[in-house]
Amino acid sequence: MNDYLSTGNSANTLEAPTNGADTLGLTSTNTKTSLKTRVQAFEAAHFIGDKDREETEFHPFLLEWASRLPKSSLGFIDVAAGAGFEARLLANNGYPCIAQDPSEEVARISKHQVTRVGKAEELEFKDASFSGVLMKDSWMFLSPEQKQIFMTEAFRVLVPGGSVLLQSQREDAHRAWYMPNKSDIIQKLSSFDFLKYGDSWYEKWLEAVVDLQKEGEIYIIEYSCMPNDTENLANQAGLLRKNLTEYGWNHPLAVKNRWERSGGFIIELQKP
Repeated sequence: MNDYLSTGNSANTLEAPTNGADTLGLTSTNTKTSLKTRVQAFEAAHFIGDKDREETEFHPFLLEWASRLPKSSLGFIDVAAGAGFEARLLANNGYPCIAQDPSEEVARISKHQVTRVGKAEELEFKDASFSGVLMKDSWMFLSPEQKQIFMTEAFRVLVPGGSVLLQSQREDAHRAWYMPNKSDIIQKLSSFDFLKYGDSWYEKWLEAVVDLQKEGEIYIIEYSCMPNDTENLANQAGLLRKNLTEYGWNHPLAVKNRWERSGGFIIELQKP
């Protein structure tokens, strides 16, 4: 493995402070909890039911984007890459790509061979290393602080003329903060029978989450995620909008997306 792909141990070491807000922008408690525990809890909900799946409707946008970007030493990086489908697609089409995900477990089962563990806002690479930075379906889960740091880091690691490509849900996104010492929550959500409820599974899933919230076992936080907000953050970091595609709930990009029937946007942000 190349030395720039050290897996690191960031998923094991970060602890939540006790001042009511942690580095993920989530509500904290007065008990320290490792980031690894939080990530494992989050991925339990994130991957249950839909599993990370390949979405071919996004492929034309991805490959067209990659085809016109300038060369770089490391090619591309897919941040919060999940199962690594997009990173694998880029690599198979001649665009070297590193898949990075904050979860050790998700990185372990990645479909892409070149994978590392790392948070979205921690791009531990040299300046001007990449032609493009990709983030698909994860932008909406980042806190405002994480989004700002990500944009700054993306600007730093991009070569001039390189760009960020984001696909995201276009509305408020739910984010669950699991309280410490509640490993049984994972079991509760993991045992949820999606097939039992057919087309009404989502409503039943929300009921299950709300029940846990009422019991004081989790907190739910919503972060606004809109194209204008995204562009403003990018501008502050020095990135400029090059392309923007917005789509409604009935567009193929929404119908076949993992977040079914939710309108969204694809935005490209370029480093001058």
